Amino acid sequence: GPLEGATVTIENNSFKDERTTDASGYFNFEELELGRYTVIAKKAGYTSRAKLLLLSEKKEEKDITIELQKKK
Repeated sequence: GPLEGATVTIENNSFKDERTTDASGYFNFEELELGRYTVIAKKAGYTSRAKLLLLSEKKEEKDITIELQKKK
């Protein structure tokens, strides 16, 4: 199910920003420059995961889902 309180970082060579997921597990970054980003999700007790995000059009909206596994 949704994971509240996970830290989500988006970064590339010249930019870095961070959000915390809400009660529904959602996060949002706005007005990103075009390009390639790494999106990393972390939460204590879970294994971190990273995904690549490519923005190629202005005003583009992308849904990205990152599933975290509980550490054993």
